[in-house]
Amino acid sequence: MHTEVRWLSKGDSLQRLVDIFDSTVEFLGEVAPLLCHELKKCKKHLLYLADIYFKFNEIQKRLQGRDVTIIQARTIIMGFQVKLGLLKNSLDRGDYKYFSNLKHFSTSLMEDHSISDDDIEIFTNHLGNLQDDFRVRFRDLENMTIPEWIIIPFDMKFENLSVEPECEYELAKLSMDIAAKAVFESRSLSDFWYNVNTRDKYLKLAAAAEPFLLAFLRSYMVEAGFSHGNAILSKQHNRLNLEERGDLRLKLTNIQPDVNTLVRAHQAHSSH
Repeated sequence: MHTEVRWLSKGDSLQRLVDIFDSTVEFLGEVAPLLCHELKKCKKHLLYLADIYFKFNEIQKRLQGRDVTIIQARTIIMGFQVKLGLLKNSLDRGDYKYFSNLKHFSTSLMEDHSISDDDIEIFTNHLGNLQDDFRVRFRDLENMTIPEWIIIPFDMKFENLSVEPECEYELAKLSMDIAAKAVFESRSLSDFWYNVNTRDKYLKLAAAAEPFLLAFLRSYMVEAGFSHGNAILSKQHNRLNLEERGDLRLKLTNIQPDVNTLVRAHQAHSSH
C-alpha cells in the first residue's frame, strides 16, 4: 500500500523519463532494439501521462499537511473534477495549453512531431474515464452538506438558518463575540473551533463542527507514521516504545495538551 499511493514519485519518474527520452532511446537501440521501437511508438502517450500526473501531483501536494480538513479536501477534489472537464475540452479543440509536454512536442519543427486524431481520442477518453472514476470514488464528499456557519460563523443570516435551537442560541452569542472573532481571523478553521475558549463557551457549536474538521484520510499520515516510527526506533531512542507508551501517537497528533489541567489532576509529592 505504501508503494501504491506514491503518486508524487510516479509523476516525477515519468517526467524524468521524458527529460532523458532521447538518451534512453539511444541506449535501448544498442541493447534492446525491439523495446526501443516500442518506446518510440508510445512517446506521445508518455508525454500525455507525464502531463496528467503533474496535475495529480498538484492536488496531492495540496492535500498534504496536518491542517487539511474534510472541508478543504472536498473543495480541492471537487475543483479537480471540474478541471478534468476543462482539460478534456481543451484537447478536443486541439489546444495543448494545459499540457506542457504535448505543447512542446506539437510545436517542434520535426516532421514526425504531430498528434493524430486517434491519439486525441485516446487522451480524451482517458480523461472522461478519470472524471467518472472521481465521481464514484468521491461521491460521499460531493453529496456532503457542510453547514455554512462552520466556515463563516460571524456573517450568518439567521432567517433561513437550519440548526438546533441550542446551536442557534450559541451562534447568536458567537456572532457578537469580538474576542472570538479576533481569534477566528488570526487562526485556521481547525485552530478556532478546537480552541479551548471557543469550546468552553460554545459547546454545542464546537461538537457539531468537529466531524467536519477531522483530518482527511490520505497517504500523508501513513508516510508521516513511517518516518516518525523510524526516528523513534533509532539507537538514540531505544527506550521508547511504539505500542505501549503512545510515543508515535504524540508525534502524529496536532492536539495541544492542556498541561495545567493535567498537572492539577495529579497530587503533588508531599516533599514539594
